[in-house]
Formats: sequence, C-alpha cells, structure tokens
Amino acid sequence: MMKPFKPMNVFLPIKKLTAIMVLCLFLVEVCAQATGNSKDGLIKRKKEYFKQHLALAAEEATLFWTVFDHYLEQEQSIHQICTKNLESQGILRVNGKIDERSLSDKQIVFFYDNKLSQKEKMLTLDKEFHQKIKNILSAQSLVNYYNVEKAFKNLVIKKAPK
Repeated sequence: MMKPFKPMNVFLPIKKLTAIMVLCLFLVEVCAQATGNSKDGLIKRKKEYFKQHLALAAEEATLFWTVFDHYLEQEQSIHQICTKNLESQGILRVNGKIDERSLSDKQIVFFYDNKLSQKEKMLTLDKEFHQKIKNILSAQSLVNYYNVEKAFKNLVIKKAPK
C-alpha cells in the first residue's frame, strides 16, 4: 500500500527563522570582533557571497537584488545606530570587544538594553525582508536563499579565530 503524498513544507517555522536571525546577529558581532574589520566590511562580503552563490531566474533577480540591497543598507544602519548609542554612553570597543568589567552598573544595563533593542530591530527587519522575498522568489529559490545564508554564516564561523 502506498503512503499518501505529503508536500514538503519549504517555509521555515517562525521559531527556526527567529533562531536563525539571532544567530546572524551573533555572527556579525563575532566576525567583526575576531577580524577587527568593521561591520561594513562584513556586509560587503555578505553581498558579494550572495551574488556569487545565489542563482536566480532572470525575473526573480531584478526584484530580489533591489530588495536585498535595501535590506543590507537597513541592517548596516541598525548596527551603526546601536554603536553610536553605546559610544554616547562612553561604551567603546577595544580590539573589537567591549570589556564589561570596565563598565559602571549604569553602562552595563544600558549595554544590554541596547543589545536587546538591536535584536528587536533586526528581527523586525528580517520579518519584513522575508515577507518581501517570499513574494518575489519561487519556493525553491527561497530554499536556495536560506541555504546560501546558512553557508555564509558557517563560513564566517569557520574563519573566526578560536
């Protein structure tokens, strides 16, 4: 007797998508700290990596790359605003890291409030981006996008010094 056909669900459940987005934020931090490069450099490398590894149909490509470029600009803006917020409170990175032991109690609370605010903004941005690209890309291209994103994150982790 044959089993009934079950279509493959190509869309990630929200919990998995949220976990991926939080991981992305973490990876951006790790890469920037580990390499001493700015987040600007990481975003540039991310864009180049996606352009090299994400194959799209011609009708998808035009709309997708416009939306993707806008997403990267907004991502960069969120990181810059959060960094400026920290700097306004005298919280500075030394060698890409913030030494929490050198912060006052008030600065520590501000640091974590700012960090959570950044995560919230990134989650909102990622949700909006997903809503846009799921209407642009075919289901298979959407799967390919998330696979390329995962491969990029793995590459960033692999290149980060231990």
